[in-house]
Amino acid sequence: MLRRGSNSGETKKKTWKPSVEDIEGYWRIVEQTTDEVEVYYGADLETGVFGSGFPKALSVVTGNDSDQYAMSGWNLNHFPRLPGSDHHLYCLFPNWGDPKVCYGVSGSHAPALECAIRKHLPNLFEEQPHLLNELVPQLSPSVLKSEGVPVHRAVQHSGEFVRTFPRAYHSGFNCGFNCAEAVNVAPVDWLEHGQNAVEVYSKQCRKTSTSHDKLLLGSAQEAVQALWELSVLGKKTTRNMSWQSVCGKDGMLMRAVKTRVRMEEERLDRLPICLKPQKMERDFDLNNGRECFSCFYDLHLLEARCKCSPDRFSFEALEGRSEAIKVWASEDTTDTHTTRLDHESGMFHKRIKSCDLRET
Repeated sequence: MLRRGSNSGETKKKTWKPSVEDIEGYWRIVEQTTDEVEVYYGADLETGVFGSGFPKALSVVTGNDSDQYAMSGWNLNHFPRLPGSDHHLYCLFPNWGDPKVCYGVSGSHAPALECAIRKHLPNLFEEQPHLLNELVPQLSPSVLKSEGVPVHRAVQHSGEFVRTFPRAYHSGFNCGFNCAEAVNVAPVDWLEHGQNAVEVYSKQCRKTSTSHDKLLLGSAQEAVQALWELSVLGKKTTRNMSWQSVCGKDGMLMRAVKTRVRMEEERLDRLPICLKPQKMERDFDLNNGRECFSCFYDLHLLEARCKCSPDRFSFEALEGRSEAIKVWASEDTTDTHTTRLDHESGMFHKRIKSCDLRET
């Protein structure tokens, strides 16, 4: 953009910077592909290699201004986190630089959004059945609204945080040069959402990136240790008090454990009566996570396997699905896992069952 000087008559060059509203015309490109657009974008850069916008705590205090940021509780280097951005985790996004326009659909409307995308992009789903897992499909908010999907919008300015909730879908674009970081967090109230993610992923035949059952049982073990220190040793530390707040008859952690126990009890009730329990190996999934070869369900608690294929495990047969049982019935011997609840520690323990499905 050019402007003429008022006094000197010289032509001075002024940098034109588009507004957020101007840039939001981006959706025209998505809705009506008439222009070829090239975007420079750097995503998923490893902070261990390229550095982070948050300084790390040093062993020696330097006395400069960065010390307060290095020790701040808002420093993402201090957040406990899980790998990836899956499992319906909470996510925090800070932003530095030019604004970022964010769009979000709540987790309660996630199924409706998925149906809308499948409806409007059928050809892409024929080529890539698991397209939703690729984080690449995008529909204009106006299209989603026409399908009855509520879409929320926010403009994130420099220095602000955006938090997404479990199973929420989000997208957006930058209005200039900026830099952002992201971290996934799993507070105790997320456990029920995490279990729901495991069930959804199984139906979608989608791999998980961490064992939810291991995490749940590890949390229960930590909680029992904290309660013991409180009641026996009288150690009222912040950590112990935090665990105490989520335990108890109606505590969030207790509800998550009870829900998981009920799920396994219902599945075990559907098993063929020919299954007989055996004690499982202690190192069953110590180093490598076990998953169903068909639906990729996490098999930390129970699994079925055939001796002729020791590295292939099944979950659907244990659910009592007739087709899966017929498949396993055509094989020789199958080993399966079941569980019990140790009332003293509140922990699951595995037991193996073995059977010859030909007996049925």
